Amino acid sequence: AVAKHAGARYVVVSEPNPVRREIALRMGATVAVDPRERDLADVQRELGMVEGFDVALEMSGASAAIRSAMDNMAHGGSIAILGIPTADITLDVNEIVFKLLTIRGIYGREMYETWYKMTVMLQSGLDIRPAITHRFGFRDHVAAFETARRGDHEGVVGLHHRVVVVAPEAPFHFLHAADAADLFQVAGRDQVVAACHHALQEYLGGVIQHARRF
Repeated sequence: AVAKHAGARYVVVSEPNPVRREIALRMGATVAVDPRERDLADVQRELGMVEGFDVALEMSGASAAIRSAMDNMAHGGSIAILGIPTADITLDVNEIVFKLLTIRGIYGREMYETWYKMTVMLQSGLDIRPAITHRFGFRDHVAAFETARRGDHEGVVGLHHRVVVVAPEAPFHFLHAADAADLFQVAGRDQVVAACHHALQEYLGGVIQHARRF
């Protein structure tokens, strides 16, 4: 949705999970393919693309996905790597050099700048509501995290009153203080603290697990 809103001519999603492919199409993807069945080069030919993709967002951390992105990039293209690999990955540096590729790792966000950009896009009509697959009341925060952890959905699970949003790659995100204040009035302090504490445990557990690899 963001890529389309920003003016991308084609948005191609390579995803083995059929539920996520369906969500990608709802969000505006031109084509959503199963990488086990179709190669990105075939998709390029189908769309009449001659030079390859200008931008790739790699979100799985899978070595095959990263190599596939590099193989199908246009000269001077940019690859943003958001997925976290579970093992070392070998890449062909010659391809990076001779294709003049720019590869950038992204973890988290750029404070304020990212927020301002997203605010502008939302105000100009970006609709991300099709990405929400489930909604839970704040008292059901455990079930919400379990649903996100299963990974069989794209991973935006909203807890009502917008205090916590969970996803496979983003365990929790605290929104505006006004929203939290409203929830405190409706639900009471203990319920809000319990939900936020659970989210914080999930997040810190992921950070510790990642740190142990180094």
